[in-house]
Amino acid sequence: MPPERWGPSWGLRILGGIQAICYLSLGCVLMWFFFPHVLLVPAAAVFAAASLAVLVLPFRVVLDPGRGEVAITVAFWTRHVPLTEVARVEESGRLGAEIVIVGGWSFGIGPFRKRRWLAALLRSRLRTGFEGMEAAVTQAAEFARAGAPAPAAGSVTGVGGACLMSAVGLLSLAVAVLVRPQTGGWLVHAGALALRIVYGATGAAIVLIGVVLLYRAWHNRRVAGQLG
Repeated sequence: MPPERWGPSWGLRILGGIQAICYLSLGCVLMWFFFPHVLLVPAAAVFAAASLAVLVLPFRVVLDPGRGEVAITVAFWTRHVPLTEVARVEESGRLGAEIVIVGGWSFGIGPFRKRRWLAALLRSRLRTGFEGMEAAVTQAAEFARAGAPAPAAGSVTGVGGACLMSAVGLLSLAVAVLVRPQTGGWLVHAGALALRIVYGATGAAIVLIGVVLLYRAWHNRRVAGQLG
């Protein structure tokens, strides 16, 4: 069977761009009131680049039954997932798609995939580009698993994913440290305190989870090396 491809339609990409612009505006407001103004321009440039990336970078899912895999491309990164490791595929009921593999790691494409109320409102009016993906990938995965040994459920993520998660947590901690009220109003100071608590607690929790996952990934590799 020839490979099948799915990716966000231009309508879905434009919606994602609008959402990114809203986030950009909110981010600029937060930067203006709660962070040193010297960071405003660099942060706005990063937000703008992310908004542009939503419109132009590749986001696609390629089903290749001949090779027995699903290739998931997000921007410059591609993950090749064996069909035998596909645990669940969800496309219906959301503006986007999600593929869950054995071990609990999931890959999602689409700016509104977690907002089911918005998906219910727009789905009948907007072509997403993922139509038919759920049935095709699910059927191919079931066919690939027929007669094949069940894949072992490993850790949720590998060393790379754990390091990335820890980096995100450290970034959140850095943001908490950089919070500086830019006015003397009590409301701004209260908001700054809330931001410090939220970013600090979130960053600490993410770093802790990342360290635990990194240890588990390292331990699994060590055990696998001893068995091999």
